[in-house]
Amino acid sequence: HWWCGTDQFAGIWPVSPGYGNGWVQMLYSPDFDLAAIASDSVQLRFHHYYSVEAPGGGSDWDCVNLWASTDGGASWAILRPDTLRSDGAGMSAYNLYDSYAWHYTGLVPDSMPIPGWGGTNSGWMMVTFDLSPYKGQTVRLRFAVVSDPMESDENSAAGYHGAWYFDNLSVDTLSAGGGRASVFFDDCESGNAGWTPGSKIPAIHWHKTTYRANSPVQSWYAGDEDTRLHSWGYSDALVSPMIDLRPVQTTQPCRADFMLWIDMPDTGGDANAIFDNYSVDISLDSGYSWQGVTPYVYVGYPQASQQWTSHQQVMGYLDVSQHVGKVVKLRIAVSTDGDLTVGEGLYIDDFIVTGKTREPLPPPATVLVVDNDGDAVDLSGESWTKYLEYSLANLGYRYSGITIGTHKELVPGYLEQFPAVIWNLGGNFDGRLPDYKPISLQNQGYLMDYLDNGGNLWLSGQKYLGFGNPDTTIHPNLWTDYMRLSPAGGWFSSTTYRVAGVTGDPIGDGFSDTLHYDRLNGASVGWTFPWFAFSLTPDTPAVPVHGFLTADDGSFNGLRYHDAGTGYRMIHTSFPFEALASWQSRDTLMSRILRWFLTDTLDYTPPQVPAGLTAVQDSNRMVCRWRSNGEPDLAGYRVYRAVESGMPAWSLIGQVAAPDTVFADTLIEANTVYVYAVAAFDQSSPANESRFSGWFFIRAVPWDKAGGLAGPGDKGVPFRLHQNSP
Repeated sequence: HWWCGTDQFAGIWPVSPGYGNGWVQMLYSPDFDLAAIASDSVQLRFHHYYSVEAPGGGSDWDCVNLWASTDGGASWAILRPDTLRSDGAGMSAYNLYDSYAWHYTGLVPDSMPIPGWGGTNSGWMMVTFDLSPYKGQTVRLRFAVVSDPMESDENSAAGYHGAWYFDNLSVDTLSAGGGRASVFFDDCESGNAGWTPGSKIPAIHWHKTTYRANSPVQSWYAGDEDTRLHSWGYSDALVSPMIDLRPVQTTQPCRADFMLWIDMPDTGGDANAIFDNYSVDISLDSGYSWQGVTPYVYVGYPQASQQWTSHQQVMGYLDVSQHVGKVVKLRIAVSTDGDLTVGEGLYIDDFIVTGKTREPLPPPATVLVVDNDGDAVDLSGESWTKYLEYSLANLGYRYSGITIGTHKELVPGYLEQFPAVIWNLGGNFDGRLPDYKPISLQNQGYLMDYLDNGGNLWLSGQKYLGFGNPDTTIHPNLWTDYMRLSPAGGWFSSTTYRVAGVTGDPIGDGFSDTLHYDRLNGASVGWTFPWFAFSLTPDTPAVPVHGFLTADDGSFNGLRYHDAGTGYRMIHTSFPFEALASWQSRDTLMSRILRWFLTDTLDYTPPQVPAGLTAVQDSNRMVCRWRSNGEPDLAGYRVYRAVESGMPAWSLIGQVAAPDTVFADTLIEANTVYVYAVAAFDQSSPANESRFSGWFFIRAVPWDKAGGLAGPGDKGVPFRLHQNSP
């Protein structure tokens, strides 16, 4: 028999096999040539069983019905059962005079009522239709199953096992004397026999436009480019490319947002009481199935805003944190009802997914943080140095910490074990001289030794060498010989509300943030004035010192210097790192400085994504092949496998050393669909790994029938020949 349903979601849907929400499934018959028939009547008969959402009245919910076309499918007319010649007599009539599902899915406008069967006929029954009006023509039939978004086997345990089954279909002529002659008969035992499954013909309304845009010069628009209106019957989605959330950390939220301009004024206050809407959904299986990103799965926008605003401002955050570690797709779906209460439509621009990305851990003891800020704390009691540590942790760096106080000095050679040193010092405006002192002459000597050995030093804060400019006539000295500050006026007070990066600089380019002094304090003394910042005067043109951050007046409060002789690198920022307003800015500055420091010692660049993955079954194993990468530091490839049963749960099943590009998976079971992906990794320690290749789907068949391949589309169609019983 033919059956409209699916068993692809066993273990995922409450009921399987069954049918889903928002379905538009059609089965088209072969053409029946009635051109030469002159008998009294033509009769269509078949046995059928249907089981869908039960109707609450005569004008609602899911529907199965039968249609006829005489123009090859260009237009269709509804067929109604012949209740006198059907099992159940009057009970065989359509019990819906208008199915909401046909309007919800955008197949017809509200003004066109669509009758059909809803609920169930409780078992196999014969139904008859009169095709006599089609004598002298060629007729084609369309069996239709259409569902709304609310109730089906997809989300209900009612157990429809739907939606429609039929068998033993015949078209016969009946003469005036009662004689019957067969025109067509199909007992569904001989393959498809000219039958064709299908669905709604796509009508894609999303397109790019330059008419409106939040950022130059284009946006996505769901509406008509000529009329500047949307219309009834929209049911299509703007689908993102694959979004890789595997490198994202779980320590901070991962969120999606976009800008929208919306004019969809249908609030549901008209005759059909349904409103136009958009929704945001996520797929974990490359678009095969979808779920709501937030509780706003079916989001009606009650008023037309007609201005650019973010989705977050309208409906709240689109939190995708629970999907971190997966590769996903997102879609923005527009659905309009069947009436003509319309507006300009919906524009989308500047779609973004934000989250804290995860990087491979650097080698142990990459960074030393020196706490020389006199135990200063912010208003919440957190040490100023903790802000540096938080950023290091967010970025995945391993660090060590040491406190320098009144009676604490470094030991010779201690700094040399660290590729980078961050020395944090407060401005000491609270007068706590017993707990604060400038960098001692002994520690200055250790710092100069460290730099002579090619170290990387970041001085963060103010007044490292006291409250005035030091004596620069003695050489070597840290001030002019290493920090490369001007002998006179090397730093000075400057009003600074915001720091801004220097265009084109590897650290400063595009960087900008305000300084929030009022959350900082020392001994309950608040830092409430921007003149607590300082500016720096480099010793140029004597040496090539580069300013990368500027204060409000354009003076420098960030300098960098790379010594060509010994190779050391020096950074000096003359404002409290902890005063930067946002953690994003603190992380950005930290990341850029350390990357500038460690560019020659750490490799964070992964290999290219492998391409051309295929798999072929060879007896009791799957042989995977892919194209070779060409990186000189390539170490090999890792092979991952998942079983197709909802969202992929990847497992590393092996790896091969470069240049090999073949892997055999010997742990397979027949009649199981496997999903394979390959990632390349390099010779770094720890290794950098590429993103996954494109996925390859293949079904394992019994060993004596091996050789057939199945691609990502090998999921069947809802209307199909089947042997189960309802």
